[in-house]
Amino acid sequence: YYYFKMGYPKFFYPDKLTDFLTNDDITNIISKREQYNIGLVGIYFHLGEKRIFGANYEYSADKIIYDTALQTSFIAKELALHHYFISLSMLSFINEFGNGPFYSIDIGPSWFRYYYTYKDGDYDGDTDIMESGFGSKVGIGYAYSLGGSRIMASANMYFNFIDLSESTVSILEDFTKYNMLKINLGMLF
Repeated sequence: YYYFKMGYPKFFYPDKLTDFLTNDDITNIISKREQYNIGLVGIYFHLGEKRIFGANYEYSADKIIYDTALQTSFIAKELALHHYFISLSMLSFINEFGNGPFYSIDIGPSWFRYYYTYKDGDYDGDTDIMESGFGSKVGIGYAYSLGGSRIMASANMYFNFIDLSESTVSILEDFTKYNMLKINLGMLF
């Protein structure tokens, strides 16, 4: 089976990053914020009558585009927070395979990338930090069978243990873990 999904994430960052992103001085110069999740590919095999087991790759992004016209000498351009998760995954249907309620459990490595671009006078610069750690996910959902394919809606809570506290970026000083809630719509075929 192949599983593809897209959705909307809600990020729960550590205090310093959250305070930075919600600070009035920062929110006043944001021109656009994009948040999305893509489950690029999940490959599954039967593990019993109502359960499938496999591997899954997911990517989420939280991109903040700053309005450069509202800034003077130091100009923030973009802050992009990328989230990667490769997992061993289990989907288990409650009543019958591929139809009705299900739950999922995933574990595996995860990565977080902090990418910030700016202009300081005539200098264009960036800060690019990527760290790996461990992630897990629990989810619940509902599947509707279309014969051989299924439409699946789910809510998933992600727990990521990635330590960025040793970086030189002050808003990451308390960054040792973060969580995400993702609402997804997908297809299993």
